[in-house]
Amino acid sequence: MTKKLTLFILIFLGFIFPAKSQNTDTTNAIINAVKKSIPNVGMEIKAKYIEDKNTFTIKTKQIKKQNSIAGADIYGNKLNRWSVGMSFGITQFFGDIKQYEWYPSKTDGFFELKSALSIQVNRSLNSIFNLQTEFITGKFAGLRRKNEGVQFASFDPYGFYEGNGEKFIADFKEFDLNLTINLTNLAVSYTKNYKERRFSYFLKFGIGYNTFHSVKRNLFSDKYIYSYGYADEGEFGGLIKKDFLSTSSETVFIKGIILKYLINNKLDVFTDITVRTGRTDKWDSTIEELNSTIKNDHFAFYSFGLIYHIGKQKKVMDWYSPIDEMYKTFNDVHANIEGLTIDSDNDGVSDAFDKSTNTPLGVAVDGSGKPLDVDMDNVPDYMDEDPFSTRGAIVDKNGKELDTDKDGIPDSKDLEMNTEKGSMVNRFGISINGKDGKDGEKTISDVYFPSVYFNSASSLVTESNFVRTAIVAQVLLSNPNLRLKVVGNTDEIGLEEFNLKLGRERAQEVVNHFRKVYGISSDRFSVSTKGESNPLAIGKDNTFTTDNMILKEDYHQINRRVDFEIIE
Repeated sequence: MTKKLTLFILIFLGFIFPAKSQNTDTTNAIINAVKKSIPNVGMEIKAKYIEDKNTFTIKTKQIKKQNSIAGADIYGNKLNRWSVGMSFGITQFFGDIKQYEWYPSKTDGFFELKSALSIQVNRSLNSIFNLQTEFITGKFAGLRRKNEGVQFASFDPYGFYEGNGEKFIADFKEFDLNLTINLTNLAVSYTKNYKERRFSYFLKFGIGYNTFHSVKRNLFSDKYIYSYGYADEGEFGGLIKKDFLSTSSETVFIKGIILKYLINNKLDVFTDITVRTGRTDKWDSTIEELNSTIKNDHFAFYSFGLIYHIGKQKKVMDWYSPIDEMYKTFNDVHANIEGLTIDSDNDGVSDAFDKSTNTPLGVAVDGSGKPLDVDMDNVPDYMDEDPFSTRGAIVDKNGKELDTDKDGIPDSKDLEMNTEKGSMVNRFGISINGKDGKDGEKTISDVYFPSVYFNSASSLVTESNFVRTAIVAQVLLSNPNLRLKVVGNTDEIGLEEFNLKLGRERAQEVVNHFRKVYGISSDRFSVSTKGESNPLAIGKDNTFTTDNMILKEDYHQINRRVDFEIIE
C-alpha cells in the first residue's frame, strides 16, 4: 500500500510542479532574434533612400510595429498556458478474454464495448510541447465463447468454469501524466499564403497509475470464476469491492493521437484515440503465462470532448507556430521592401519616402522627391517664371519678385521704389535723366532693360516674358526718340552656324512682338545676333558634368536670351 501511495503522490506532484522545458527559452530566443533583425533590414534599406532624420525615425517605428510577433502576447500571460478539458467515449479491451482480434462481440446483452469519462488539465510548455494530467474512470470488458480459441485453457483456479464460454468486466480509475507533441506546429510550413489553421494534430505519450476491480464469470450462467480487487472469493463471489488503497493496481503506459478543431480562442473540440498498456495480465482476471501470445493486457479509449482555454489570450498557443509567424513576418518585410521600390510619379524617389508623390513626369526633384526650387521661394522651378529670384525676396504665385513701380527692377534690388511709369532706370532702379553724367548724374548708357528668355531651339516669345517686354515697351512709349538694338543669344548646344541664325530669329521675333502687341514701329529697332559667342552663364571647372545635368540646363536657359542696347 505504501508503494501505491508513493507513486500516486509523485504523479500528483508532477502535475502541480511540471518541469520547465528548455524549448520555451529557445523559442523566446528565436522570437527575440527575429524582432531585432527584421527592423534592422528595413533600417538599412531606408538609409539608402533618405537622409531626413525625422522621416527615418517615423518609418522605422512603423516597420517595428508591423513586424511585432504575435507570440509576445501569448507568452506574456501565464494563464494563457493553461486549459481544462472533458471527454466521453468507449473502451475496447485487448487481452486473453477476447472473441475477435479487432471486432467487438455481443452475446445475450453483454457487449465488449463499455463507456468511460476523462478529465484533463493541460499546461503548454511552448507551441510544440504540452504537459497533461488526466483522470479517467469507466469500464472495459471482454468475452470468449465455447470452442473459440481452443488453444487456450480457461484460467480456473477454483474449478468454477462451466465450459460454455467466459466473460469479464472491470471498472477502473486511473491518473495519468502525459506529454503531447503538436505535430502541426512542428512541421515546417512551405505555403506562401499564411492562414490560421483550424485543425491541429498531436501525439500523446505518458505513464499512469491504474486501480481496478475485475471479475470473470461464466458466459451464460453469470456464475463466478475468478476476480481481482474483490474481497469475496468463492462460488458466489465478485460482489464486494476492495477500497481504493487496497484494490489491485498497475502501472500503465500510454500512447495515442489527438485531433483538435479550433472553435474560437476559448474552445476546442477534439477526438482522442489512446491505447493504455498495463504491466499486468490481470485486467481480464486471467493469467495465461504459458499459452497466451498477449502477456500484457491493454485497452483503447476512443473519446470526443471539449477543451476550455484559460486566460485572455488573443491567440491560443496550440494554434500558434513560431515557424509560421517567422515566415509570415519575413513575408511582410519582403512586401515592405518591395513597397520601397514603388515610384508612382517616376521621379526616382520611392513613394515610401516621397514628399510629393504626384510630381509631373520629367521634373527634377531633390532627395525627398520634392521638385527642385533653386531660389527657395517655395515655387518649384518647373512652375517658377523666375527660378533665380533673390534669396528671401517676396514673390508672386508664379515665382516672380514683386516690382511695385513696374520699372523692371524687383523690389529687393530697387533703391528707388516710386519711379514714374515709363522712366528709364539703371540696374538699381534709379531714374536716368539722359544727361552726360556730369556732377554725378547717371547717363543713358546705364539704363537697365530686362532680357527676354527662350526655350531650347525655339524663337517663340512665351507668356512668361510678357511682363519683361511690357517694361521695355513702357520705356519706349515714354521716350519716343529712344531706339534699341535687339541682340539674340543662344546656348552652346548645336552648330555655330545654326546658333547664329537662331539668335537673329529670336531678336526678330521680339521686334515683331513689340510691333504687334504694343504698336511700336520696327524702325525703332535694329536686329543683331551673337549666337553662342556671348554666354551670360559660363560655369567653372566641372560645373557642366553629366552628374550635374540639372544645373547645366539652368545655365543653358540663362544663355538662351535676347538683350537690349540703346542706340545713341
